Amino acid sequence: MTRKPLILIAIALGLAWAVDLLFWHQSAGLNFILWTALLLAGLEALRRMEGIPLALPSAVLQAAILSLAAWALLRAEGFTVFLAISSSLLGLAVLAATYTNGCWWRLRLLDFVMPLLNLIGGALARPFTLGSEMKAAAAEDGQETAWQSARGAIFAVLRGLLLALPLLLVLAALLASADLIFAQQLEKIADWFDLSRWGEYIFRFFYILLFAYLLTGALLHSLRPRQQAAAPDPQKERIKPFLGFIESAVILGAVDLLFAVFVAIQFRYLFGGEANINITGFTYSEYARRGFGELVAVAVISLLTYLALSAVTRTDKRKTQTAFSVLSLLLVGLVLTLLASSLLRLGLYENAYGFSRLRTYTHFFIPWLAALLLATAVFEVLRKRHLFTLALLISAFGFITTMGMMNVDGFIVRQNVLRSVSGKPLDNQYLLTLSSDAVPALARLAADESLPQDIRGRLASNLACRARLLEEEDPSTWQSFSLSEQRAQSILTQQTALWETVKLSKDGNDLWQTTWENDTLTCNPYQWDDLTLMD
Repeated sequence: MTRKPLILIAIALGLAWAVDLLFWHQSAGLNFILWTALLLAGLEALRRMEGIPLALPSAVLQAAILSLAAWALLRAEGFTVFLAISSSLLGLAVLAATYTNGCWWRLRLLDFVMPLLNLIGGALARPFTLGSEMKAAAAEDGQETAWQSARGAIFAVLRGLLLALPLLLVLAALLASADLIFAQQLEKIADWFDLSRWGEYIFRFFYILLFAYLLTGALLHSLRPRQQAAAPDPQKERIKPFLGFIESAVILGAVDLLFAVFVAIQFRYLFGGEANINITGFTYSEYARRGFGELVAVAVISLLTYLALSAVTRTDKRKTQTAFSVLSLLLVGLVLTLLASSLLRLGLYENAYGFSRLRTYTHFFIPWLAALLLATAVFEVLRKRHLFTLALLISAFGFITTMGMMNVDGFIVRQNVLRSVSGKPLDNQYLLTLSSDAVPALARLAADESLPQDIRGRLASNLACRARLLEEEDPSTWQSFSLSEQRAQSILTQQTALWETVKLSKDGNDLWQTTWENDTLTCNPYQWDDLTLMD
């Protein structure tokens, strides 16, 4: 039983109210990392009051959660922000489920199921039984509950407020008549109680209560779990093996043979150079036009196949264990070759058609998937398969961190401009659809005198469009503050000399457009589809 139930409830109410204050009709930005920090701070304060020692893995997980949440503040590109928020929320759930003993890093994939289910059950049930738990604990000690001791004071405060309300109304009316400025401020306060918005207020009040209820249960479960998440025995099998070695060997062998044939063809054509591909009647770009996404999917499916077979295959004898490991290592080696082929195809495609977000995501994902496969091979050799989940979590964290540090939209600008220097076309209209993350790279390259004037002029047109659209945007609130957007706004308002020679006008559809020499750019944030860019 928690020692400070009223403080816990107060913290849960404060966090629930913060959800409304920070996120109601607001986009992600400062609000997310601020709320995450408040939640972790509240949990830490309760831990200290409860006298619970902090497990080192839990502290590490908290630091990882905060670093992931920070990308919602630092970046504006949609997928990076989505990954940051979703991974942070998942990390918070894992932290709550394993907070007191910090065993999260030792859990295997299936081991996460029960702790997370227990967390959900605790969030739903523990607040409902909190009153009875407090009474039972107080009865054992022969004392009144904290609620009983505080109830009289709470009701006294409510009665005082009720009695003071008429007096406050009369005095406020007199003060408003005496001072016009005070009267204006009162009118602003009265706007909060606009009757036309009472439906919204009621809805928000009840969802705050719902969040407070769930957070109370989650905090209770984190600090005083009824069922502790235990670290599993790495030697104990979670699923009793039921598939014979011969069946698994046939599956692995057949997949290995298929991949070996594919790799052989890849070495002859793709790895052999452009001349060998042209013999088949395809150009280099046509050959690379498709396939990298399918190869990544094949790699993921192969990894899942290995994990499933390693969990359900009976390998009682040393000979069968060795044979299974050999077939598995061969599979991993072939899949790594497929990933190399996929990365090469992707590079050819990017060189031929330019960089887009989807291609860039894949570009960053392949190396981390390869690292996970290498770790899987090492664990197979060392007979430590239970560490796969830890490697998966580290790889996921590394991928998201890489996405944030590399700045996807800025990376796309730099790479596409680099292509254009060698004579490839520059899709300036697509660059205009990128987020504010792209603005620093656009400004830096537009000011780079080593670049051809034509390229610099087109980048200046892009910046001119963004500056024009910025003037028509509504100012963002402090909750949605983003360092990326703040930096972009600073550049677009202070470095106007970069695009002062660009002509701005409106077309027949009343849309802004820029003209640089004979190149016209429509200032319409039209969202191009990556699939369209493949055509």
